[in-house]
Amino acid sequence: HRRQLAVLDEVDHLPTSHPAYHTSQVLFGESEPLQHSSLPSPLEFFNDGLNGPQQEAIDLALRSRDVAAIHGPPGTGKTTVVVELIRQAVQVYGLRVLVCAPSNVAVDNIILRLARCTHGAATSKREAKKRGEDRHSVNMVRIGHPARLLPQVLGHSLDAVVRRAETAEVVADVRAELDGVVRQLTGRSKPRGDKKGNGPKRINFRELRSEAKTLRKELATRERAAVAQAVRRANVVLSTNVGAAGIHKALGLRRDAATPQEDIFDMVIIDEAAQGIEASCWIPILLGRRVVLAGDHKQLPPTIKSPEAAAGCVGETLFDRVADLYGDRVVRLLSIQYRMHQLISDWASHAMYEGRLVADASVFARKLADLDHISSAPAAEGGLDGEEDEDPADLATLVMIDTAYCGLEEATEGDDDETPGVASGPKGGGDLVGSKYNHGEALIVQKHLKDLFARG
Repeated sequence: HRRQLAVLDEVDHLPTSHPAYHTSQVLFGESEPLQHSSLPSPLEFFNDGLNGPQQEAIDLALRSRDVAAIHGPPGTGKTTVVVELIRQAVQVYGLRVLVCAPSNVAVDNIILRLARCTHGAATSKREAKKRGEDRHSVNMVRIGHPARLLPQVLGHSLDAVVRRAETAEVVADVRAELDGVVRQLTGRSKPRGDKKGNGPKRINFRELRSEAKTLRKELATRERAAVAQAVRRANVVLSTNVGAAGIHKALGLRRDAATPQEDIFDMVIIDEAAQGIEASCWIPILLGRRVVLAGDHKQLPPTIKSPEAAAGCVGETLFDRVADLYGDRVVRLLSIQYRMHQLISDWASHAMYEGRLVADASVFARKLADLDHISSAPAAEGGLDGEEDEDPADLATLVMIDTAYCGLEEATEGDDDETPGVASGPKGGGDLVGSKYNHGEALIVQKHLKDLFARG
């Protein structure tokens, strides 16, 4: 919370010379968004399976000079688009990119996809020569405590990258020398006589303490330099929104120090931006020249425990405001989904996406009953109503059950002695409100699942 409060104060006093100043003005509606009319050359996508809306979103994000947003409903390939955007920005245009998300899992998911796509990928020799570096793979580093990362991404963590660096051997030598001095100071290593048979020299503890102090300083200096070098050499740096505050420390800068121009990122991408509160998003935004927000503000909002805060400005996300301010001028909807039958897609489309969401041909008419191992015979106990039917409800594409006036009342955890949770109000004596649940509706879902399992 301190980091988020600090960055809000920084935003409030942002100088006009700051690289993110214009972007901040656009995000607050004080300036108009700017875009290049076209890219220097037509896009050649690494992923040749991208559909039209996905390609348009990437094109807009690359042409944007300040703010762009990718609106990705479930199943529309938002992460695929983010990965392609990173590759285009880094491998084609030679940009340096900061990628963030509210949660560690979301960040690690991008790393896994990016590593899978870029491993051994070929690139333009002209671009490689222009940048003076190996462009066959994206050079990425993950900022964050290793204990919070997925095991599969530990090889990309800052600690792992530093251990593989050219300076790692020198750092190891200094650490080994320091360990030897410390062992002598603590008596774990006794001095030996020389080869001529002379007895061991008397230990000069004052000299050893001085030597240990010098070695500690040298070790700290070399480790800081190795960390800063690893971050600066990476063309893709990934962290959580709040974790991006650690980049200042990694670069050896004071928390209140301005970020040097050479350390400013060309592009900041915030995935799941509609699930992060605005204050956390400003931490990475101030480290770049432009920002691309990716998410779906029609789905679950950020978790805000305070009703007062949720009712105030904290309840509105940055993605919400950008969509409201500029609409299609800066937002591109990924309108083709690959997850749902058309009937389900149509319901979600008209309920939340103004009828613009459509199902891809590969899933347009896909049903459970079409799977080879699924039995199409009526369930042993019939459908949900207990009667056999030629078109049983458990195989229907979309089932909507009205439970109004059926006595299936909603309850809150902790409101009675049989349910766990923190009670609200005087009875529980707590301030937190437990989760809502509906026991009767849960039984209906349970029955439906049992019928599906019975069919295979």
